[in-house]
Amino acid sequence: MNKNTGLLKKRKMNLFTWILIGIFLAALVLNALTVPMADDLGYSISSGIIDIFKREYIQYMTWTGRSVAHIIARCFLTMPKTVFDICNSLCFVYLNWLIYCHVKADRNKDKPFLLLLIALFVFLFVPLFGQTCLWETGSCNYLWTTVIILQFLLPYRLQKESRNILYTGGMFLFGIAAGWTNENTAGALILLVLFFMVLSLKNKKMQGWMYAGLIGACIGFGLMIVAPGNAIRSADFVNTEGMAYTIVHDWNDAFSVLFSSSTSLRIPLLISMVLLVLNTDEKERIVSAAYCFAGIAAVFALVLTPVPVVFDRSIFGAAILIIISIGIGVYKFDQQPRTFTKKALNIGIAICMCFTVYHYALAISDLGYTRYQYLNREAYVADQKAAGNDNPVIPQINTEFATSYNAIYGLIDISEYPNLWVNKYYSQIHGLTTVQSTPLSQWNKIYKNGDPQMMTIQDMSLYLKALSEQPGYAALINCNTLNQDAYTEQIKALKQYGIDIEDNTNFIAVLQNNEVLMFESSMDSLEQYGSIEGHSYYISSNTAGDMSDILIDSIEYTNDNPGISIVVYDTQKQQVIDSVTWNAENEMFCTRYKIEK
Repeated sequence: MNKNTGLLKKRKMNLFTWILIGIFLAALVLNALTVPMADDLGYSISSGIIDIFKREYIQYMTWTGRSVAHIIARCFLTMPKTVFDICNSLCFVYLNWLIYCHVKADRNKDKPFLLLLIALFVFLFVPLFGQTCLWETGSCNYLWTTVIILQFLLPYRLQKESRNILYTGGMFLFGIAAGWTNENTAGALILLVLFFMVLSLKNKKMQGWMYAGLIGACIGFGLMIVAPGNAIRSADFVNTEGMAYTIVHDWNDAFSVLFSSSTSLRIPLLISMVLLVLNTDEKERIVSAAYCFAGIAAVFALVLTPVPVVFDRSIFGAAILIIISIGIGVYKFDQQPRTFTKKALNIGIAICMCFTVYHYALAISDLGYTRYQYLNREAYVADQKAAGNDNPVIPQINTEFATSYNAIYGLIDISEYPNLWVNKYYSQIHGLTTVQSTPLSQWNKIYKNGDPQMMTIQDMSLYLKALSEQPGYAALINCNTLNQDAYTEQIKALKQYGIDIEDNTNFIAVLQNNEVLMFESSMDSLEQYGSIEGHSYYISSNTAGDMSDILIDSIEYTNDNPGISIVVYDTQKQQVIDSVTWNAENEMFCTRYKIEK
């Protein structure tokens, strides 16, 4: 009998271990497929550990107070991504294990089914999994900080007894780090610390380290909240409706996050409520309710901030606390001797497993396609740079199949505006002068097989000179309502090649081998049909910039912007190799991108 019991226990321990290994491997695959995105680019720039802290100090003074999270992110982003993939997968495993510890709060035998259910709930119900658990910057801001918070909170949950002065000092310092993590989740942490201290006081188990930890958490929270950068950042959220409107609006949004059918937080919240009612252990029912209340409070705390209350990354900590509340209810529910409870739990796990397999399969497909595009884009940039093009046009990552398990879902990719912060960081990292992006379909038509030497030029005089040195290149040109003052240099450049333009006129032209094949100008709209080497073209100029078109073989290649547009056609390769617009209203004046209509 004893021998059989030992074998059974060993088998259960092995199952528990295998579940942890399975969680790690599943997370590692997703991490490995996730590509650097948005803030990763900026935080990866540093010249060493001193520079990391210097940059973080600047950010603390000018943008946000989340220094603990951002220092972690900056450090990881100086390392190969493989290091982060492994560490982040281990951190995800540790998050699930911490949730499990908060749920059980005892040293009884392990419950593999409980750990599995927790992992399934985390995968299914935390908001924007890709941004909070896979994206490098986002993971450090949410996954890693939540782990810090739960680890700090665990001794309070376990009512640990210790009068060691070093332990007390350690909890004080740890409290500073835990409080200095994430605004609304750290606030929920302080609420839970106060709850457990009241519980300890009631049970006459109050310890000195509890006070030290609370003081440290309050100090860390205060350092984060009073950061000068928060005031600067809040200016990005302009309030034109008045404070009363904003508070009521955010209050309604908070309820929507918790109960609206458009969000998934309502499902774990309702499960938590049901289990609270079914829980027969009065003490654990109160603890479960405390975690649930803290999670709800973490949502409503956003009402006090300038950011909108939506089901996004900021709700991550709240979701984890509610999942802990659910776990406590499930654990106590499973301890009931009735047979139907076991069946109900098994059915619940089976249902969650089916949904998890479905979403995981979609995530693999989505992330794999994104990574494929990303690697192709990186290879293209390297080729263009080697060919001398320091101003490449790159394809935007196609997000048609993006799911919430992809970091790009809701984040900004490299844009068509070269002066946007994400473009500037990308240029700096890759040693480029500028970078612009265009939809994949347009990039395939124009820039994929473009001439690197032509595409890197931004000055029109140099551009026309380079064009004249390529006998096989034909330039189709249009412009609408040209202003002499705004386009002085461009008008001079065109005049050298026989295109003489008057002020405030529209014009269309075809230029090849330094010869003007066609040129018309007028105050009215213009259009012209023709052919080049057997390929038809259509050029029009209209007072409305987005109506001025250049088509070759019925395919449009212009940028739908006012100004002077040139489409270059290689008559030997029989393909368009560049499309560029000089637009005085644009921040860069010279732009290469094609917006899909």
